[in-house]
Amino acid sequence: MCGRESGASWARTRLRDLLGLSAEPAYEREQRALLKACGLTSLFDALPNGLDSKLSSSSVSTSQRKALSVVRALQTDASVLLLDNPTADLSRKHATRLLRAVLFAKPEATLLVTFNRPFNVDLFDRVIELRSGRVIYDGRADLWRNESYQPDKMPVESAEAQFASPGHEKKLA
Repeated sequence: MCGRESGASWARTRLRDLLGLSAEPAYEREQRALLKACGLTSLFDALPNGLDSKLSSSSVSTSQRKALSVVRALQTDASVLLLDNPTADLSRKHATRLLRAVLFAKPEATLLVTFNRPFNVDLFDRVIELRSGRVIYDGRADLWRNESYQPDKMPVESAEAQFASPGHEKKLA
């Protein structure tokens, strides 16, 4: 799960432990690649003790905290990950890099991702769009927001019927 981390847990814990990263040298290359993919290399390179450093949440930017939470979630054995707006406060380039890292690190996991700026939905198989608590789209990402799908000009029932064909898959991914 990607969410807020309490300041107290940050202050008492080495980053390696907070993120669930191994201290074994054999995993160093893999961990560095994950940190780089999540846009965190410069943060760790600037720390005096690298992953063994302790820091407070106030010394890390909002986007770095988001990325750290994603790295932590990726270290679990969970088959389902809920990422709550993981690309908030990130540039388009960094948001795409972070989501690609998640998809690469957890290819078999089911990802439930919320977005406020959904410019990366093309990376996913399925999109469910909600407006005022109602589903207005549930279907393939490559069809979302294309010319044939215009939710503002279509009643909810029509949008649902358009994608409720017998061959339509209902898997989460």
